[in-house]
Amino acid sequence: MKNVIDEFIKRLTDVLIYKNNNGMNFCIDIPFIIAPLKQSLSQEKYKDFIDSLSNYDYLISYEHDEYNEYTNDSIDIDFYQEYENEQENFSYKIEFINNERYLGYCECKPEDEGYKKDKDCCGYKCDWTASSFSIEKTIFLGKNSWNGSQHDYWDFEDNFYNINVELNKEKKEKERNDRIAYINNQIEKLQNELIELK
Repeated sequence: MKNVIDEFIKRLTDVLIYKNNNGMNFCIDIPFIIAPLKQSLSQEKYKDFIDSLSNYDYLISYEHDEYNEYTNDSIDIDFYQEYENEQENFSYKIEFINNERYLGYCECKPEDEGYKKDKDCCGYKCDWTASSFSIEKTIFLGKNSWNGSQHDYWDFEDNFYNINVELNKEKKEKERNDRIAYINNQIEKLQNELIELK
């Protein structure tokens, strides 16, 4: 198990280094992301994930969420398993989360035990942000499209709105407002064109 985890951490590290070196407008804090994975992935609750890493090849992709200040982004790990000319696709998503630990305002001094000069802190009883993660598994069950013509779909749509009267009312109101906006836009466009021609 240890070798599988180490290989995963190495591959993830390579992906993060590549991202850092290729045009990102920020720098990924790699040790911050790796630390809780290295510390926790050997727990029994992650056995299914480790088994997947052991038995199938996988692709790691990093996703940055610039709008979420509470996470350090996420990675998707996609697996592919072939059996009897069919494929079962599944993936895991690991989200990296900031774990705020409010232990008290830092009052560390150089003479205190464990003091690190480069951090200006002892790192024991002070506020800090720890790294954590969550893992979710997604199984791809299949993909289907509407079976029939567009006219068949219109029949389905009409029936749907006949059953759902309130939604039908909202739909008609939206269609009316969209039409009014379109006509007003056309009027404004034609008026501007008329002004230019005079």
